[in-house]
Amino acid sequence: YKKQKSALERQLSVFLAALSPPKDVSSASSVDIVKFLISKDAGGRTTVHVQGCERRGRCECPRRLASGTVDSLLGKLRAIYNAIGRTNDSNPVAHQVIKDYLKFIRASGVAVVPEQAVPLFF
Repeated sequence: YKKQKSALERQLSVFLAALSPPKDVSSASSVDIVKFLISKDAGGRTTVHVQGCERRGRCECPRRLASGTVDSLLGKLRAIYNAIGRTNDSNPVAHQVIKDYLKFIRASGVAVVPEQAVPLFF
């Protein structure tokens, strides 16, 4: 968990440094955190099927992070900010914008269809 948290903090630091104007982890806002989560979302592995998708074989529907993964990232980010002294209302991860983003991700997960494993017969 500590390795994952420190890796996430490094990723956030690199992301914030690339913003215009550059920021550091301690000065990030909740909007910056949402932008970071959106950038991470592009690397997700869960296919969210669009309306009209026949779901046969490989489709061109977008791949996103699963809501559980986003929730886990938020927990780690919350812990990162608690460790640097930004607790309760000063913690950007505790802001309503973050809660709304998570609610949106959970709602979009409704379109996720679990993949059936191919049975193996010996």
